[in-house]
This record gives sequence, structure tokens and C-alpha cells, in this order.
Amino acid sequence: MRRESHTWLRPARTAGRPPIDFFSVEVIDWPADSASVGYWPPRLAPESGCQFDCITVDSITKYPDAWDGFTADTEVGLASGGVAGLHRRPVMVSGWIISKDRRGFAQGWAAKAVTLDTLRRALRTVKVAP
Repeated sequence: MRRESHTWLRPARTAGRPPIDFFSVEVIDWPADSASVGYWPPRLAPESGCQFDCITVDSITKYPDAWDGFTADTEVGLASGGVAGLHRRPVMVSGWIISKDRRGFAQGWAAKAVTLDTLRRALRTVKVAP
């Protein structure tokens, strides 16, 4: 799957700046693509052994969601730190099991927390092709 076929960006108003909002939805082969996710279900909390470059997330809220009839685990929080130098950036991650070897994975960040609510609503429209 091509990157642009599953990623949405709202560009920054200033050239050379990172996008204001980012959202990606993809189906991954499990466990072949597990390195890109790390562990299942995906979480916002940093992995153990994290060093100075880690992003920390506070105010995490967990949601039981359903995308295309599949039960999903979704987390929303505020990210800070890391190489990117984030400061309480609204972020989300969601994962759902499609079959024993296929999983859905969504992640995003936004300038405003309300945008993540919109992205979660958009996920309700996702259809997974057999």
C-alpha cells in the first residue's frame, strides 16, 4: 500500500514546518509488520528502556471503539518531549484485530484536541476489504 493511500495531512501555514494535523490508517500483516507497531494493542505510553529522546504522554483516555464491526482499543492523550520537542500535543492511537494475521492500526496527532474526536468519527466509516 502506498503511503499516500492511507495518510492524511493538514499542511502547516509556513513552508518547512511539520504538518498541523496528521492521521494514518493501515492494515498490517501480523507478526511480519510488528516492528512498526512494537506491541499489541498499540499504546501511547513509551516502551520500557526509553531514554531522553522519548515522548511522554499524559492525560491518557482509553476508549472501547468499533471500526467496521471489529472491536478496537483507542487511546487519546497529550504528548510532550522527544526529539520533536512536543508540548502537550493531542495524539491518538487505535488498534483492532481483523484476523489472526491481519490487524488494523491508526495513529494521529493534531493541533487541537477536538480534531481527534473528528478523526475517531472518521474511523467509524473505515471498511476493511477481505
